[in-house]
Order: sequence, then structure tokens, then C-alpha cells
Amino acid sequence: MPPSPKSLHHLLREGPLLALQREALEQQSWLERVRELLPERLRLACLSCVLKGDVLVIQMDSSSFATLLRFQAPLLLKALKDKRGKPLRNIEVRVHVGVLPRPREAPMRKPCSKTTAHHLREYAQQVASDDMAASLKRLVDTLERRGIPQGTAKKRTPV
Repeated sequence: MPPSPKSLHHLLREGPLLALQREALEQQSWLERVRELLPERLRLACLSCVLKGDVLVIQMDSSSFATLLRFQAPLLLKALKDKRGKPLRNIEVRVHVGVLPRPREAPMRKPCSKTTAHHLREYAQQVASDDMAASLKRLVDTLERRGIPQGTAKKRTPV
């Protein structure tokens, strides 16, 4: 007769899953502590922290961020020694290979100038197609709603 099924709660309270759960919680705890001590640009690049004996291994998502963290490792080690009861001897910084790159923010678009908006509006009035004119007017309205930086329009002098 097969053994009776065990609940997930029961499995997480004993045996190998309990050890894995504790290890995962400890790694998460280290990651949170390290991230709160790092500057913003390094915080997002820090992927994981694993304590191996008295060495904390920190994995970063790129070699450039890993290099920056290596320069800050002595200060980080000192701060972590002050906060944590377990003795730390060293920090190793590694690059985690095979991680998908973090999504980058799209570069900011250059705002439309008043002159460009004015030309588009004038062209919309001259276009033969009503649909095209309406589209151009909506475009200009959207550009103006998003804001046109001050000082971008050049004043024309009459000829």
C-alpha cells in the first residue's frame, strides 16, 4: 500500500525541505542587508548573497558593477561586521553568468520645440486629406501636452 500523501506544510516543517527553506531565508536575509548598505546603482545589480563559512559571496549581474562593488567591499565588510553576529572574514564578488540582462530604461526623447509644433500645425491646415490633418493636429496636441521646453523656439524676423 502506498504511503499516504503529506501536506506541503508538513513537508516544509521537517526533512530536507526544511533545511532548504532555512538556507533560502538566510540568503534572502543577507541579500536584504547587503542591498540596504549599497548605493542605488549597485543595489539593483546585486543578485544574491551566500555565506560560505566566514566568506560572503555576492553575485552581481555584470562585470562593471562587480568591479565597483570590489572597491567598496572593505567598507561593506566593516558595516556587515557591525550589524551581524556571525564573524565575516572576507567578501568575494562574482559575476553571475547566464542571467538575462536587466531591462534598461529607454533613452529620454528630445522634446519637441515650439517651432516644430508650429510647423506641424501649419502643415495640418494645408494638407488635403482630412484624416491626415486630424492626425497631425492630434500629434501637435500630444506634443504640447507633454510639454515643450522653454527657449526652444527661435523668433523669426520679418523679411
